[in-house]
Amino acid sequence: MNREMTKREKVLLLILAIVLLGLVYNLLVFQPVKTSLASAADQSQQLQDEIQIEAARGAHLAQMRDKLQELKQNETANESSIPEYDNIQNLVTELNRVLAAASDYDLNFTPSKTDDNGLVRRVIGMTFTCGRYTDARNILSELYSCRYRCQIGDLQIKSEDSEGVSDLSSGSIQVSLTVTFYEMNPS
Repeated sequence: MNREMTKREKVLLLILAIVLLGLVYNLLVFQPVKTSLASAADQSQQLQDEIQIEAARGAHLAQMRDKLQELKQNETANESSIPEYDNIQNLVTELNRVLAAASDYDLNFTPSKTDDNGLVRRVIGMTFTCGRYTDARNILSELYSCRYRCQIGDLQIKSEDSEGVSDLSSGSIQVSLTVTFYEMNPS
């Protein structure tokens, strides 16, 4: 069966060989390279997204560092002091000034407590009423930045308008809180 192939059979075999080579190239070279390129493009996009996120995070951290530095500078300029023990007269005068914007207020002084290091804690329970929320906020801000070292705690803000609806934008504002003032006992 060694007959010679006709010209037509040779052409068909050549076409079949070219098609088979094309299929082998497609399966073994083109498809894997295409898949690798698509995967590389996805990874590149993910890396670009991560770079943008990290750049934004870095800018935000730098902004936060600048703000902290500014706050530290302001804190040292406005740092409140710890007065010596029995500063109650000055404290009452300061509280009277701070609470001047309140329509009424009530102060409840508890006995002061001294720890082993001579630090005296004077806790004052305070309630006050203001006509507007901004007045109450200003009073709290002045207490926070008081010239005598203090700590605000147990803060509660209530508001009721004439119809009994709780709304901070209208009606009187009632604030209750505790303020702990610190003093140093020199003995």
